[in-house]
Amino acid sequence: MARLNQTISVEATDHGNKEGKRTILVEIKVKPELFLLPDMLVNEGALARVESDLKRAAKSVVENHIDAGRLLLRSLAERKNDDQEIKK
Repeated sequence: MARLNQTISVEATDHGNKEGKRTILVEIKVKPELFLLPDMLVNEGALARVESDLKRAAKSVVENHIDAGRLLLRSLAERKNDDQEIKK
C-alpha cells in the first residue's frame, strides 16, 4: 500500500501579476476515496471543511515566504551599513 504522501500530488503555477495582484494557482489531486471518512466527519460537524484548512495553511505559507524575504533584505542592509562603518 502506498504511503499517504505518495498519493497526493500538488502543483503550483505562478500566473504573474494582473490588476495589481500576483496570482499563484495551487492544484491538489487526491484519490476521492481517501476523502470518504473525512467527508463523513465534516457532515457530522466533527471536522472543518478542508477548504478552510487549506486557505489558512496557504496564507501562512505566503506570509512566511514574504517575511523570510524581508528578513534577508534587512540582514543584507545591516551588513552593508556595518561594512560602511568599518571603512570610515
